Amino acid sequence: MKNKKTLIALAVFVFSLSIGCILSTTSEYKFPNGTKLEYKVSNEMKQVITMMGQEQAFTMNTNENIHISSLGLVDGNKFKVEFYIDNISITSDNSQFNLENVDFSFITNKKSSALVSKKGEVASVEAIDVIEFPQDQVMQSILQQYNPAQILLKFFLILPENELKIGETWGDSKTEKTENADVEMSILTDYTFTVSEIVDYKGYSCFKITSTNKLTYIGQGAQMGYEFKTSGKGQGEGTYYFAQKEGILVGYETHNSSNINMDFTAMEMTVPMTTSLSSKVELVK
Repeated sequence: MKNKKTLIALAVFVFSLSIGCILSTTSEYKFPNGTKLEYKVSNEMKQVITMMGQEQAFTMNTNENIHISSLGLVDGNKFKVEFYIDNISITSDNSQFNLENVDFSFITNKKSSALVSKKGEVASVEAIDVIEFPQDQVMQSILQQYNPAQILLKFFLILPENELKIGETWGDSKTEKTENADVEMSILTDYTFTVSEIVDYKGYSCFKITSTNKLTYIGQGAQMGYEFKTSGKGQGEGTYYFAQKEGILVGYETHNSSNINMDFTAMEMTVPMTTSLSSKVELVK
């Protein structure tokens, strides 16, 4: 039972990391002092874990809103922002993950700050209000996606060196490294972006940017005295909408699928996991 709980926690941990993997762009972000943005975020993960010939499948949905306020430029190139999360809901057809009745007051409305460059690079993330995450292993895995150091990355594409225009293509890569309980995980993501057209979206004139990406998973850990290594590959695609005049990301949708193996060498056992993840971000106001 404990082994199964650890495997599920790892699966959700991978899901949480994958959510945070976004991209890069150029043309400028415009965040004058007093700017306030609110985004609605929706994620759906479907996971299948196979252990000793038996499959365990589950689906999890998460929803939340994030509020971002600009305090203006601090050095001519970086904006200082404050941000916080509210309206968190997490549901699942697996009872371990159905947190519909959990009190999330330990994280909602807790402010953090960061510096964001005009090209969308996020740095110097600091907590303003103290956030004390629960010690439960599964809860920690699920709530990894709400780590202030990761969450703001979802709302700033890093723009290319060249000015955005139809047909412009560029690449980017990102490595996410983190530890959770007895697991260390790194995800390397390589992106390719292309500006496909200019469209009206949510009342804004936007560059429509399509993307493809490849993911590589590397990790290790230990459970009940047995060491294991994780490895895997994934791929995905996305569509982003960037309002050039306003200098803001208006929204996007992404879809990723991955195959990951947990190899217990001493037990001569491999536990495969397949994951599909769909994410949607919408500017509310």
